[in-house]
Amino acid sequence: MILADALIIFSCSFYSLSIQTNQLFYFNRPPEGALTGKVKMIMTLSSDKIKSSELYQIENFSESGSISFDSSFIQMDNGAWLQSSVNKYDSSNNLEENIVTNLSGNLPHQVRSVYKNRVLDKIIFDGKTGYHSSLSYDTKGKLVECVTIYDLKGSLEVEKEKYLYTISGRKNRMIESRENAIIIYTYNLFGKVETAASANWLGLITQSESLIYRANNTLIEVDYFNWHHSLVGKQTYKYDKNGNYLGGEFYNSLDHTRISDCIFYEFDSTGNWVHRTIFENARINENTTRIVDYY
Repeated sequence: MILADALIIFSCSFYSLSIQTNQLFYFNRPPEGALTGKVKMIMTLSSDKIKSSELYQIENFSESGSISFDSSFIQMDNGAWLQSSVNKYDSSNNLEENIVTNLSGNLPHQVRSVYKNRVLDKIIFDGKTGYHSSLSYDTKGKLVECVTIYDLKGSLEVEKEKYLYTISGRKNRMIESRENAIIIYTYNLFGKVETAASANWLGLITQSESLIYRANNTLIEVDYFNWHHSLVGKQTYKYDKNGNYLGGEFYNSLDHTRISDCIFYEFDSTGNWVHRTIFENARINENTTRIVDYY
């Protein structure tokens, strides 16, 4: 286990909040940067000051570097457990199963999601199937349609996802249709979402978003547009050399809102971060400590 020789890096910037509650892309910090060294296990303790909760997480890795199993638990400051989550992966690092147990309330309940070919196949609520996805493939084995039927307390809802490809076989568009709404996604050459547009049942665009990436396909900017394609918001992202998110800048032209976000990292001698503090509007929002165990 390597924990000594911590290197400290501090970054101060801004980050985004969603402009509208029905926005296609809510703000989420990007995934963690790539790990360095032969990591065997990571134990994480994160304290969220705004939600008054703590997250405990354990991740296990094979010697080849692929994640094989991870579990997490959320606990409130008053000691009450909210939920636990367990993920299982195949040898190719694809998620196979996710089990979430809600521990709040008088009767705990469990939700189990099962994946096939990286696509959700079915979700099971307390032993009963909540919804099932039917997948259709073309002659080349590419997914062309996913039809999901939700059974929510006896009320059935249908969601369809249709995938379109170029002549060379690259996925370039996905159309997701829900009740009274359609979302159209386009993809770049590397399979990343490039644009997204939400339309009502009449086919009229209600809002859209454009995503911009740098040369290594890392997201650096999202532009938000209203129904007549006027820019109403912008969000940018910054990273360190290892891909750890350092912050960004968000500006809402509707009410001229800016929100500050500062991230403080400590790294071990192998280059993986072992402590992170996030400041929001000059107040501590989150404290996270990781114990990294190596082969």
